[in-house]
Amino acid sequence: PVVTDIDFESTPLMLVTMSGPPGFDDAALKQIAEEVQEDLEGIPGVANTQVFGGREREIHVDVNPDLLAQHNFTIEDIVRAVRAFHATLPGGAQDTGEFDFQIRNATRLRGVSDIEQIILRQEQGRVIRVSDVAEVKDTHRRLVNIAHLDGRDCAAVVVNKESDINSLAAAQAVKAKVESLRNVYPHIRFATTRDTSEEISVMFRVLGSSFAFGGMLVLIILGWSMGLRISLLVLMAAPISTAVGLIFLYSMDVPISNMVIFSFILALGMVVDGAIIVAENIHRHLERGEDPIEAAKIGISEVGMPVIIADLTTIAAYLPMLLVPGIMGDFMSVMPKVVSVALAGSMLVDHFLLPVVAAYVFRRRHVTADEHEVFQTIAASAAVAPAADSNEDEKTASPRRAARINPHVGLVTRFYASTLRWALNNGWAIIASSGLALVLAWALLMQIGFDFFPASDRGQFTVKVELPLGTSIRQTALAAQAVAQSFAGLEVNGEQVVVNSVSAIGSSEGLASRLETDPAVGPEFGTVMVQLSSPLDRKTHEDVIIRDHIRPALEK
Repeated sequence: PVVTDIDFESTPLMLVTMSGPPGFDDAALKQIAEEVQEDLEGIPGVANTQVFGGREREIHVDVNPDLLAQHNFTIEDIVRAVRAFHATLPGGAQDTGEFDFQIRNATRLRGVSDIEQIILRQEQGRVIRVSDVAEVKDTHRRLVNIAHLDGRDCAAVVVNKESDINSLAAAQAVKAKVESLRNVYPHIRFATTRDTSEEISVMFRVLGSSFAFGGMLVLIILGWSMGLRISLLVLMAAPISTAVGLIFLYSMDVPISNMVIFSFILALGMVVDGAIIVAENIHRHLERGEDPIEAAKIGISEVGMPVIIADLTTIAAYLPMLLVPGIMGDFMSVMPKVVSVALAGSMLVDHFLLPVVAAYVFRRRHVTADEHEVFQTIAASAAVAPAADSNEDEKTASPRRAARINPHVGLVTRFYASTLRWALNNGWAIIASSGLALVLAWALLMQIGFDFFPASDRGQFTVKVELPLGTSIRQTALAAQAVAQSFAGLEVNGEQVVVNSVSAIGSSEGLASRLETDPAVGPEFGTVMVQLSSPLDRKTHEDVIIRDHIRPALEK
């Protein structure tokens, strides 16, 4: 049995594949892969590497039993002679005054001729060598695994990262090293696949686009209703709250991961809620002609505590996720930390920075008679008591006239006021409909399926190949090659979606277990790992590509 602990940190950083021109020697390709392996292991953040594919050079000594018996030798005699000649013997030391040099006698075997010339015995003036009793061949080790890149033979280096490191920096360092190796081996085609840092890069792009679109919406909506300066004031909450979260991550030595970035995207919409409430209330008092400092004081005093309570209830909803045990807890624990710290930062912005900036940036404005009438109209239409000094005409001011003074009032406030008035006059209907909605929501919840992880578009998938027991590894390789060729260069809606595919056949030496946690390895098993283009660079979802294009191609 194979027992494997599921650990997200154990996922390889990427695969570095190497393939040569047609007819290139597999043993030479394996040797190049081992040299590349040594170069990659020296990169900061790389824990270790593994070579997969290619053929390892091996020298076979095929002993003739009749010749052994004729000279009275045994297999152990041949082994001892070869081992003794292959040893490295110390040769003393040399002191030059500044350095001490250790001298060794390098007698390591370099090829077939060296082994053939090993002396076994001298008898009656005749020297008996290995070539007299055995045939020495320069060949390859028995084939135990095969790697293909887009259907062509290749060698792959599995790059495993250290835990709690900057994956993006490590991946960029590996790619930079691979680029430099292209000049060292110009006849070798290098490629990087199964790059886990690509997900983080995509999430960074999503975070940037989400922040940009969110900022644009805030500017448009608040600029339309309250003005550009108030919109810019609200936008301060997002970067400052994000900065507070990043400081927390740095102090806790938490690396940036896809879950961290997702948490920031999730918190991005939350941190501006309180700022919108506070800014709108301060803006309301400024519109009424109050002093900016007084407007800031009154505005935050009226809504400050509700904003704190709203943020605390949101934090309380996320904190129980810290108690989730097992794999899910390890994966999700960063979300409540990021959301809680970001909301804490937004509370500081809402209650201290935003009122201070509003008090010193804005100026007291003069309120005209028409604008004063609009304010009284809003109060009257929403069934709110007007100021004590208002006369009867101000209480019944026409919303249509207010709409002519300020079109925003006619479009939004009148609809809201009429809806609110109806809801207040039909309280039991509102309560009954809310209870009915709760019952319907619970009934729908029972009809929704549950899954450990939701379907996502990672831009990669795996095809498993299994042939009958006893199938040779070469037959399995041909089957995997046919699978890879069936969707090579696949185009969907005019877009090429398949970037490359890497096939692993046979004993994976840790590759399959690390990538897929699958102990089904052997000459009759194969794995085709397909890399799609980035989800942001194509219109078709991964599930649609697999369902409508990959599976029909495999069925043929």
